[in-house]
Amino acid sequence: MANPKVPALAGVMSPFPYSIAPEATLREAREMMVEHDIHHLPVTDEEGAIRGVISDGDIFVAGNLAPGGGADTPVKAVYSPEPYVVDIHERLDDVVRTMAERRIGSVIVSRDGRLAGILTHTDVCRAFAELVGALSPPPSDGNAA
Repeated sequence: MANPKVPALAGVMSPFPYSIAPEATLREAREMMVEHDIHHLPVTDEEGAIRGVISDGDIFVAGNLAPGGGADTPVKAVYSPEPYVVDIHERLDDVVRTMAERRIGSVIVSRDGRLAGILTHTDVCRAFAELVGALSPPPSDGNAA
């Protein structure tokens, strides 16, 4: 039986994330990130298969290295083709531990081999804050110690 104090991965991840095609441009990827206030995009092909992930950092570096800022460079030239992909039923603590060990900011979450969500360092921080808050609620008089 799972530890009831460990939240489920599905309850912490961002479900049904936006994704982008490998043939899209870095400009399109950046515009999507800005529009939706996100920092990671799963890369999926026409059939919806997970091909990789691209981050705003990847786009920044590519833009600084490419002539003309690389805006028309295809995502497939820059994205990480071997992202950390986990099944939706994996234990959250195991996934977060691996994120820390590998020093990565996002995990692609799949269900039956298809994109189901994304777990980012922001999602992890939010869940941790909720857990810590539940473990030590504020004083009842409203004054912080």
